[in-house]
Amino acid sequence: MSRMCIPTVAVLYFLLVSFLLAGLSSVSVDVLADVKNDAHPINGNYRVVAIRNVSAVAHTLEGMNDGSTLIGTEMTFTEDELSFSGLLCRPVLMPLSLLPIIDVFDPMLADIRVPPTDSPLSSGDQRIGKSLRYNCADEKLRYLDVYQVDSRVLVLPWNNGAQYLMAEKPLTEEQIKRLQKQLTDMKFYSGETSGQIDDDTLSALSSWLLYRLEDDSAYRFKRTLITENILDALSVLE
Repeated sequence: MSRMCIPTVAVLYFLLVSFLLAGLSSVSVDVLADVKNDAHPINGNYRVVAIRNVSAVAHTLEGMNDGSTLIGTEMTFTEDELSFSGLLCRPVLMPLSLLPIIDVFDPMLADIRVPPTDSPLSSGDQRIGKSLRYNCADEKLRYLDVYQVDSRVLVLPWNNGAQYLMAEKPLTEEQIKRLQKQLTDMKFYSGETSGQIDDDTLSALSSWLLYRLEDDSAYRFKRTLITENILDALSVLE
């Protein structure tokens, strides 16, 4: 009789351990998510530099201009809140069921996927790839989701997910001069080393990006997002 009980007890013990491990696993996912969110907090001032349409969403010509008035708008992040366009939003836990909040393989986001170079002088991959959510308690915009590309570039789903709102931390004048000099040395830029991001600098950067991606089907962006991997590839990253 006791021999028959041993397998039964073993099965029950296995089921109990499996149940406990499953519970611990679900908890650990949340804990790891919290740790990841704390590892790279978004802080400082950002500026909206571009608005792009999601490639998988159909647009009318009129819809192509939606949100253009937001270009140049400041976004200020602190540990406790986000201030943007008259909104005051507070960070909340991002539900794991909503991840990912953007399609990073969208051709319209090719510049945020630029990998690090294989140069021995490279600082390595600077991408963070973290999603955050802010509660804005506004009638028109309850939540604002933010995708942190790296420490200086953000992408926000916008206009009910039909567009991307793109924001950067401003570069210093010295960084821009180094960027222009490097583009000049690589024969992409022939303008002055002014320390200002002008149309000629953006055009040169766009041409360099197509060269860097080595992809004939890639979009030529009028306003390339200047990620930390791009700065690293151009020897500008500090």
